[in-house]
Amino acid sequence: MSAHNSRKRRFGISIPEYIAEQIDALSKRLKANRSSLISEAIIEYLQDRGHYLTPHQCKGILIVTGEVDTSLLMNLIKECHDVVRNYSHMHVDNDCINVIVVSGSSTRVAYFHKKLTSMKKCSIRFIPLCHCIGVQ
Repeated sequence: MSAHNSRKRRFGISIPEYIAEQIDALSKRLKANRSSLISEAIIEYLQDRGHYLTPHQCKGILIVTGEVDTSLLMNLIKECHDVVRNYSHMHVDNDCINVIVVSGSSTRVAYFHKKLTSMKKCSIRFIPLCHCIGVQ
């Protein structure tokens, strides 16, 4: 059963006002209702974090931007060499962008992802290359 056709469950959440305003603006621009928009965002988030839920073979791309401590990043890449398949560093304008392709045990990918997120002043984004973990 697809997530869009399944039974609905209502629950309350509290979010900062500025986020609610952005959701309202995006909802209006996309001509979508807030519930659909938020459901879609949550599904995407769960798929992006699927490597934390259930052991499986995982593959994806980690993008690291911001004020990256290059020596720490290189040490983490060496530590997790068993799942790192490729690494690329580039500059766009004044921004450093690090792209890391990973493949292997979801447990190791989750470990690597968690270690990367502990770096200060960095933004980390994981993009799965396959959705091995489906959202029910």
